Amino acid sequence: MYKFAYYFIYKYQLIDNKGAVGISRYMASILVSLAIYLHLALVCITIRFIVVRQNHTNIVFLVPKAITLLVVLGIMAPLFICVFRYFNQERILAISQYYDERQPNMYAPLNFVKFLLIYLIPLLCIPYLLNHAVPA
Repeated sequence: MYKFAYYFIYKYQLIDNKGAVGISRYMASILVSLAIYLHLALVCITIRFIVVRQNHTNIVFLVPKAITLLVVLGIMAPLFICVFRYFNQERILAISQYYDERQPNMYAPLNFVKFLLIYLIPLLCIPYLLNHAVPA
């Protein structure tokens, strides 16, 4: 799933930036890191939702917003570095060959919907679970 998202963004950025590999790689890494972070947040919030529903007690984190922001940045920076290093030139070439053989039209409507769902499902589920993770 993340390889698909990476290649989807990478290929578009190559076209948009007239073949600039560095910029394309940075943009794809940033957006894949965001997708991974959203999925991790969805898992954490789902666990919180389940715990609240089972124990009928609320889990409250009394942490100032500034500290929360620092924690998020502390997670996002290493995550971006790991994603950037994971998708090196050899892996990008292998992913390119894989998707060029199997999906010559990368920007077909079905692929566009798959790409959007990678980001939309967590963005739709997280607020719902947060609002309903309140003891009855």
